[in-house]
Amino acid sequence: MKALATLLFLSAAVAAPAQTLEKYCNSKYVYCVGYPASLLTPQGEPDAGDGQKFLSKDKAIDLTVWGAHNALDETLQAAYDSTLASLDKERSKVTYKLLRPPWFVASGTTAKGQIFYRKTFLVDGTFKTLILTYPAARKTELDALVGKIVTSFR
Repeated sequence: MKALATLLFLSAAVAAPAQTLEKYCNSKYVYCVGYPASLLTPQGEPDAGDGQKFLSKDKAIDLTVWGAHNALDETLQAAYDSTLASLDKERSKVTYKLLRPPWFVASGTTAKGQIFYRKTFLVDGTFKTLILTYPAARKTELDALVGKIVTSFR
């Protein structure tokens, strides 16, 4: 029992320090997201100015955010169904999904074993989407940070 207590203490002592988030805001589609600048580097907005991709140095962690006009007048339910169908076609395993207007979430593992988290908002005729993927082996290390990133997405 003492060995277990020592192991838990040492695990807590070497846990990663709390990450502060830098903020990326997109004025064209009116959204912001926080990202840990010590872990992820912005790759630059595309010419369309619709979003940003952030990568870790080893490219194992990928955070992508973008906005798009709802030109086809798609409902949030239709976008949710389409996203789930697309994930199924890609052979991703969805382990969590929730539709709660004005947003939906889907998360799970990709066919390559990566963890993914996707959140999409539909607000004022605009879709705003975040996708975060990272190695399953880093789940424990990154779970709290993922929560902070996702919560910051507005």
